[in-house]
Amino acid sequence: MGARKTKRLSRNESKTLSDRGELAESIDYRIDGNTIIIYSDKPYAQIHNEGGTITVTPKMRSFFLFKMQEAKDYGSIEIAEFWRAMFFSDEIKMPKRQFIIL
Repeated sequence: MGARKTKRLSRNESKTLSDRGELAESIDYRIDGNTIIIYSDKPYAQIHNEGGTITVTPKMRSFFLFKMQEAKDYGSIEIAEFWRAMFFSDEIKMPKRQFIIL
């Protein structure tokens, strides 16, 4: 059966792949005959677990532009440059960040 990767955290650390813990909490399983099926109802679970390429959409570009301006307003030039690079990207390569081990 699959298992979630866990790690002890200090007070100032946050969990990998987690702002609110929604992805980890969405993992469930069902038994189908002699097979255990592990799944998540989150549409982004597979790309996080296996890695892959995401095509940047106009809606994403709007978000990146907003985040870039927000970073500039806070004086975070390095972060603003990150969002600028995202804005001009056609694809985002998501690294494999496996959280389910089979």
